[in-house]
Amino acid sequence: DIDIACRGEGEIITTRLANGEERSSIEGITYRTGEKEPEFHSTKEQTAHIKIDDFAFPARDLIDMEFYTRPGPRVIHGFYVRGTSIHTTRGCPYNCKFCCGNTTNGKKVRYQTPSLVLEEVENLLADYNINALYFTDDMFEAKRSRLVEICEGFIKKGFHKKIKWAAQSRANTIKKDMLELMKEAGCIHLEVGFESGSQRVLDSLEKSNSLQRNLEAAQTIKKAGINLQGNFMVGLPGETYEDALKTYEFIGKVKPDWVAFGQLMPLPGSPYYDEYIEKGFSDLSWTIHTKELPYNFTKMTDEQLKEITRKIRRRYVTPLMITSYMKNSICKTPSSIPYFLKLACGVIS
Repeated sequence: DIDIACRGEGEIITTRLANGEERSSIEGITYRTGEKEPEFHSTKEQTAHIKIDDFAFPARDLIDMEFYTRPGPRVIHGFYVRGTSIHTTRGCPYNCKFCCGNTTNGKKVRYQTPSLVLEEVENLLADYNINALYFTDDMFEAKRSRLVEICEGFIKKGFHKKIKWAAQSRANTIKKDMLELMKEAGCIHLEVGFESGSQRVLDSLEKSNSLQRNLEAAQTIKKAGINLQGNFMVGLPGETYEDALKTYEFIGKVKPDWVAFGQLMPLPGSPYYDEYIEKGFSDLSWTIHTKELPYNFTKMTDEQLKEITRKIRRRYVTPLMITSYMKNSICKTPSSIPYFLKLACGVIS
């Protein structure tokens, strides 16, 4: 049922297709010809467009923004807000083996200029009456001077009095003075990918980071008064039960306000995916809704992997989620109580 698939960024490709250009001349697509006996063709890779300021803001007017900005804890974990997401950079200079981001966006970080970021936020405030934003960028703070300009713009325009925001970060880019400015500009929540409590496993992931640096970053974020979300995973190639126990213990040392946790799924386009396809693993076609993963890549038994997963969820994930909802939503926004009562009834049933 699919005629054309875009590989990578779609703005320029979609425009060229809409203008009626010959498909074989458009870089970065895979398309089908023939009906009874279809054939599939892939053109050469497209070159990343450096100046992303050329791309228009998302056409939010074409979707039901009243529905997508409805109050809830979906935009920022644990906070009951009326918000939406915004994406202001593309690319990541790192090459973590579980991540497929470089396949889509490349390693070179491309930035939307601060003035356009501020313009889009201003439009969102005027058009949709939001009070929260989530920056979905892989490396929102990758360029210090740009981050300073955006934060100072938030303060100068008074956005920090109207909206609270969250972003993703890396432990090795965390700086005390930057956190203070981000906090003043309205940042309430940062997500950091700690991944594992085993240095050996971190090195195998090519995270370019250390446990000590991760711990220092967590402490710096919490001292700045910003909510910390720690992202962790188990099920990594070569991981032992002892490695996984170190992750369990490290979460306790980090003391995050929220834990995002799961098992490794080698995503198409990630180094791990390519590695396991080459090793002969034919069925890696799972999704985030897959309950049972078809392979165990670790040095643990299946039962050990299930046990440590249950242990982390029971000790950290669920309790911190409940605590966060209570502290940041129910206690501060009484109007959120019906939402959480409904959510609790759904969980119990």
